[in-house]
Amino acid sequence: MQNFLRNARQWLNDTLQESSGYDIAYQRGSSSVSITALIGGGSLGQVDGNGYQIAFMTTDFIISSQDLVINGQETEPQRGDVITCEGIEYIVVSDQEGEKPFRRSGHTKDFYRVMTKIKRGS
Repeated sequence: MQNFLRNARQWLNDTLQESSGYDIAYQRGSSSVSITALIGGGSLGQVDGNGYQIAFMTTDFIISSQDLVINGQETEPQRGDVITCEGIEYIVVSDQEGEKPFRRSGHTKDFYRVMTKIKRGS
């Protein structure tokens, strides 16, 4: 029974990515990989130098951790990486300095929910 449920979950993940996913280019420096991602949304908040809370909307890309392979190695998303989707560039961000710019997602935590904002001039 356990294998059946594991296989069903994997089939559902694969089907969802194939039917609702977007082709994206994930870039770090001069290296890039083409993968499929689901798109979500969220918000981030930061406190400015005067103590005011500044919030902005994010575009979240949900990526299989197995697909994020750069230069032959699985890697985690990093601040400053760039995602291009349908001609728009997004920069990977986090809400606090030193925090990871993603959250693990999915039942087995095998997806990254990568937080981004539109890159200026894009």
